Amino acid sequence: MIKIKVGIFFLISFYTFGGQLYEGVSNKSFGRFGWTTYGWITEGYPLSKGAERYCEELRDGTLANLIKENFCVSRPPCDFYLIRRENLKKIEVIQCNWVGKTIKATYPEFYYSLTYSVVTSGILIESNDSQLTVYTSCPFTFYSFIPDVSLSAQYILERQPVVKQITYNYKRKRDGDIAANWILIWSKDGKVPLQIVFARHPEEIEFSEDGDRVNIKFKGPLRYAVVLTPFGVDTSSKKLQEGNTLSGDILKICNLWSRALLAYPVNCREFFEVEEGWIRSRDIYEYKEIKDDWGTSPLKLAPLPPLVCLAKEEGYPVKFLGDIEDCNYPTWYGPLKCTINKEYVEYLLPVPPIQFKGLVRIERSKEEERDVLYRKKINEIFKESIHYIGGPRRFDEIPSPWQENISSPNLDLYSIWGYYYRDLLSLPYLDFEAKNLLLDAVNNRIGITLSKYGRYIPKTVDRKPKGEIDVRKEPYTGQEYLITFASDPIPPESIQTLAGIWRDQDEAIGQALHDLYYYALYTGNWESVRQGWEFPIKPLAMYLEVTHDWAIMCASALEGKGGSGLDMLNPQFPGLLCYSKLAKYLRDEETYRRALYLASKTAVPTVIRFRFKKYASRYNIPGGDPQEIVGGFMENGESGRWVINPYKAPRNNLYFLLTTMCFLDDTKGLRPELLELYLTYVKDDLHNFVFNIVPELYPDWYRGGPESINKEEKNKERMIWGAMSGLNNLDARIKMGEERKKIDSYLEKFIPVWERVIVPKEYAPRNGKFIVYTLASLLSRDSPIYLLDTWAPAKFIDASYNPETYMAQTKLANPLEKVIDVEIFTKERPKEVIINEKKVLEGKEWFYKKDILSINSKEKEITIKIFWDREGEKL
Repeated sequence: MIKIKVGIFFLISFYTFGGQLYEGVSNKSFGRFGWTTYGWITEGYPLSKGAERYCEELRDGTLANLIKENFCVSRPPCDFYLIRRENLKKIEVIQCNWVGKTIKATYPEFYYSLTYSVVTSGILIESNDSQLTVYTSCPFTFYSFIPDVSLSAQYILERQPVVKQITYNYKRKRDGDIAANWILIWSKDGKVPLQIVFARHPEEIEFSEDGDRVNIKFKGPLRYAVVLTPFGVDTSSKKLQEGNTLSGDILKICNLWSRALLAYPVNCREFFEVEEGWIRSRDIYEYKEIKDDWGTSPLKLAPLPPLVCLAKEEGYPVKFLGDIEDCNYPTWYGPLKCTINKEYVEYLLPVPPIQFKGLVRIERSKEEERDVLYRKKINEIFKESIHYIGGPRRFDEIPSPWQENISSPNLDLYSIWGYYYRDLLSLPYLDFEAKNLLLDAVNNRIGITLSKYGRYIPKTVDRKPKGEIDVRKEPYTGQEYLITFASDPIPPESIQTLAGIWRDQDEAIGQALHDLYYYALYTGNWESVRQGWEFPIKPLAMYLEVTHDWAIMCASALEGKGGSGLDMLNPQFPGLLCYSKLAKYLRDEETYRRALYLASKTAVPTVIRFRFKKYASRYNIPGGDPQEIVGGFMENGESGRWVINPYKAPRNNLYFLLTTMCFLDDTKGLRPELLELYLTYVKDDLHNFVFNIVPELYPDWYRGGPESINKEEKNKERMIWGAMSGLNNLDARIKMGEERKKIDSYLEKFIPVWERVIVPKEYAPRNGKFIVYTLASLLSRDSPIYLLDTWAPAKFIDASYNPETYMAQTKLANPLEKVIDVEIFTKERPKEVIINEKKVLEGKEWFYKKDILSINSKEKEITIKIFWDREGEKL
């Protein structure tokens, strides 16, 4: 007998909290389980010829296992095959959501269905077959079960689990009933035991002579069984036996799962609310309750995401609400902890730092010769590179994204939108010509894109896309979302995507959302954003929800694969944070809160990468080697794809780039929001990476990378990689207070390299303007004030500070003549504030509280001058 229960009571009680409640990603996400089920099902997914070699990446992963073809449960070094594939009539997905999937295989005389989940340890089997056969790549040697002494006098210890060699086959008629609903089987080394939990009494348990197979027979249909590797990713040798019985610690674990897996979680609904400084999250679980022949009482576990548990252990300010128990089940991502006999679990995540720090130009009557050079280089390099992208090609020589003869319009967010945020931040240091070039470029590339996007988007779904833009419909959940990404702005028929599998979507969307905010903030063109808000901006952002993974706590780089890392993960948090700010300005309260909730979740994997090594080392999983760097997380945890070992890699610019990508780079630079997140929670870890690990691996990082020091370097792309990576490291050093003399010495090496690689006729890098922001950031570093991002919808014109006169000046254009709030961070209370040459009064037009100076004005042109007392302490 089986029944499904939903925690209705708890759902109602959750609505009694004070704040507005929203359902999170659970009603939109298909997580890691959408699209593909390798190696049997790829229907509906755009796999082109040659995709077979990438299918390894598309296998579904659980907390500690990988699901392969033929219903294989894999936990290296062991594979356990649950059925054979001969005479298969039909294979189908019959249920899918963001935490689990059910596959049904139909044979001529019976069927098997397999339910696997990322919120529990076990794999649920349902079948009308009368036997369950398990094949193993690690030959079985021993098995253990609890005998019923009332039926068999040969066992001395009442209800203690006996250990038998596989040469002894269990027969119910001879040996009596098994007294508990499970058995444990293991190979000689005992590293990866297999536990099987039954719903019905087995009649026989037979092992093959060489131990590669166990056949379990039932009287009638087996109904349900659950298999699991009860120690998760822990494959260390264990003391399984105490004499001829199972050891007490092992028995405790097996007894826990023998009850917990009878209340098998099949779904999770996640709700959240934004409180003061916190995101409150409640995961409410739905269970499939199984009645067994033993009358075992099911035990409901409501798990926390393991990354949250690990983050708390490592000092991240997470709060658990209620009693939390350790399941003693290490996963790919951290320890599994839960509430017991409850259908929900609650925790609080901190709202991450949302502080914006706009650059302010330093003005002096006499500048250092070095600073004069930097100002000159900012404008020279910017003007040389503004029109170029992705090689020696001009923007105006690339086919228009909207030309009629392209089968599907090409909107390359990666290159077109992800290009300008560093330049916009550098506006205070651009001269008149450079400012106009920049504003024309962003309006042409972003404003026009937003205005024309909707006319060209394909109107159909359920089809293989022809180009980079398409509305996609995931076949199992029916969720629709928008994709738009390619690695180069070229006609779609020329695009070579990886076997038709769309990669790095999270990176492209994160960059687009981030740069849209900077575009609107600095240009004041909020109307373009408003017009494009419902389409395409919100549909673009939907990708970060539909692929959001419960365990990894972020969106996925691949549509059909859970996980992200390196340059793909790095822009997710900044993009979501900026998305929340866009929504807040546009008064879309629900989207604002939703984006902030997603940003708070995504901050967890982004930060915990720095401290994952200790956990990985404990369980000998990828990332635990002292010479490895953890750059992200995947559902196929064993592959360690986003674990980089630069110590053993060639010392070239490719691996220099990959090393910095682990934490800093997203191929467009080090985004300020990402750096602020690190400085808030893992400052010492970041310092060690930037000041110790990178120089140890690449002593010439400040020359633009190992290969960039060679003036005859032919591989210009490699030179670009080195220069980008070095500048990301330099950006971090500037913000972390590296001594100015050292920064200058690094730049002496950087600037010549950068000038060599941006010559348009030779090679114009797609990131050719990286160094503009680096120089502007350095020149403004000593400013005691900075702008907060409150001046919308005004257009930014200029911001400066003179340390000789103790005067700051900010200029804005306010054509709509709305009330503008200008906020400036300053440790000192101003002496005087003047707006458009008119002195204004404190408490009326300006206010000072907790280091924030707030100024209000609705003039069409706003020039604000702020004076501090010269006789007081210097700012």
